[in-house]
Amino acid sequence: MNNKNIKSLDKNILPLLPLRELVVFPNMIIPLFVGREQSVNALEEAINLKSLIFIATQRDPEIEKPKVEDIYSIGTIAKIVQIYKLPDDTIKILVEGLGRAKIKNTEGFNNFLKVKVEKIKVKNGKNLKIEALMRLAMNRFEQYLKLNSKLPSEMMLSIKNIEKPDKLADIIASNLVIKVKEKQNLLEIVNPLERLEKLIVVLKKEISILELEKKIQDRVEV
Repeated sequence: MNNKNIKSLDKNILPLLPLRELVVFPNMIIPLFVGREQSVNALEEAINLKSLIFIATQRDPEIEKPKVEDIYSIGTIAKIVQIYKLPDDTIKILVEGLGRAKIKNTEGFNNFLKVKVEKIKVKNGKNLKIEALMRLAMNRFEQYLKLNSKLPSEMMLSIKNIEKPDKLADIIASNLVIKVKEKQNLLEIVNPLERLEKLIVVLKKEISILELEKKIQDRVEV
């Protein structure tokens, strides 16, 4: 976690930006489109807090005005890097995930949600087992990319030089085309070793599904 950016938080109180059908991980930079009034108000508050905001995923994407209990408690502290207002009044922002955090309690709910969060510390120690898991995760992800036409194969270039197990697991997890609940489960695993182990299991399953899909497609097209 980038302590330089977040150590000055006022008692760890941040505006909350709830997302639908999307999980934001630390170590990733991603564009988001914001249109709900509650979310726009949260963005305006974040600008006054050195552009820091807490991003978490809704349990039910159909809820238009979610309360804290409608949102997963573990999310990501993020920094707003860029912000654009589009012609239809939707706001496009570019955010950088800084670190995991957990909602402790609600600090206000008027025009937007404000929550007190507890930063989650992640240890990035390395040993032979972690190095083996990192290598296996990269190999599985490379295989996954070759089978998934939705993702560019060049993506491997961006992860080959990553040395921290925590960052590697997050970057791979953020790029998987899987269900939101599965991504949220990966976000909630704090220990990098355990997260890599779970990630490898998920990758194995997705590779098997993609291989089966390809066999069925080839058979149908013959």
